[in-house]
Amino acid sequence: MCKGPVTLSRDELKRIIAMLEILSDRSGAAYQVVGKLADYGDIADDPTVVKAMDLLAFPLRRGSFSPFNPKKIMEKNFAASLEPLVASPSL
Repeated sequence: MCKGPVTLSRDELKRIIAMLEILSDRSGAAYQVVGKLADYGDIADDPTVVKAMDLLAFPLRRGSFSPFNPKKIMEKNFAASLEPLVASPSL
């Protein structure tokens, strides 16, 4: 990547501003969706969900959504994986 001054035309600048506005709107909408889904799943206070919400609220903050493994969901999946073992008769 070249370093130094960058020259943009007026149209290019308008397109960049329009894209940033669209991304800002979508990030805000995603924040609302994630919040509603987290409330529905009763995982809104899980640290993984809080981190995801924080990254959506402040998209320029460094961080990653991955891995996204809320503790409650991990525990539920683990319990479900044990069900066949508990349900099967012992030999």
